[in-house]
Amino acid sequence: MPIQFLLDRFYENAESPAIIWQNRTIPFSELIDKFEIANQFIRSNEIKQGEVISLTGDFAPNTIALLLALIQNKNIVVPFNAPIKESELTKFKIAEIEKGIVVDIETDEYTFQQLGVVATHPF
Repeated sequence: MPIQFLLDRFYENAESPAIIWQNRTIPFSELIDKFEIANQFIRSNEIKQGEVISLTGDFAPNTIALLLALIQNKNIVVPFNAPIKESELTKFKIAEIEKGIVVDIETDEYTFQQLGVVATHPF
């Protein structure tokens, strides 16, 4: 597992604060739970290793969990802050983003988008 060393630290510090989001302290145990849910999301949406995935969001718990799960799944992750600026749309083409995940800034809920692109670059 590419990030097992990091997950081990999360488990060791499960009740310690990991981040503060919307004036609420999020412990590592909650990030672990969200990471497991993100892994299920990746499997259910058939996100395959090596695919180029955009991840749009803020530094919210689910964005962090999704980033870690995508790294774990050996995806190429192209991060964007929400909302995406028109000037950043060129990056979608350059990166040949195949699928996208958008995390809502207010609710921390996320949605999946199949973008219909097949990456041709060697990565």
